Amino acid sequence: MTVRYSGWNTSHQVLSKNDACYVSDTNSPVKYFAQGIDHNYNIGYVDIWLGLKRASRENSMIVLSGHKIDRQYQDYITHESQLIFLLKQCKRKNIDFYLPVMDRKQGN
Repeated sequence: MTVRYSGWNTSHQVLSKNDACYVSDTNSPVKYFAQGIDHNYNIGYVDIWLGLKRASRENSMIVLSGHKIDRQYQDYITHESQLIFLLKQCKRKNIDFYLPVMDRKQGN
């Protein structure tokens, strides 16, 4: 069983310096930290680019989370343009992208 939790970037670290959200083969925790990328987490395009660059360089996994995808810049919403940017960068860097979808009907 694994558990994913997310936290605020209270220390205002750039994503590529936030060691907690990277997982490698040698570091396979049961509890994963996910860096939120919704509007209120203040993670920008450069942060995402640098974070993916680090994950690619280290051959590790970066764990990101969001609540809702929309065209609004509001708390707990990841703007669709940011997700599109993330997906394009993953494709450019040949990084696999996994999007687990939670089904609220089943309580998952």
